[in-house]
Amino acid sequence: PSYTYEDFVRGITVENNDAGKIEYKTENRILADYASKALKNYNDFYKNTSFEEYYEKAKSSAEILSSVSLNMSFYFLGLFFMSVFYSVAVPLFYKKIVLRI
Repeated sequence: PSYTYEDFVRGITVENNDAGKIEYKTENRILADYASKALKNYNDFYKNTSFEEYYEKAKSSAEILSSVSLNMSFYFLGLFFMSVFYSVAVPLFYKKIVLRI
């Protein structure tokens, strides 16, 4: 099936009112509901937060992210050295052991 903006974000529905007339109403779909819940959660989290508290939360988040990125750097550096080692060791091993050259 084919999906459109109206299926996920905001759609128009047709309803009969009490007078028997047709009304077109817009309603939020899944993605719009998710976004409004995320905004409400964000606003509730920072509602009663002073600038100092907000700054401390941001600073601790930045420290966590920097330590994660540092660990990831060492991880990728290790992968790099392993790939260099194996790109040298495997051909030498192949020549010495398998081909007996």
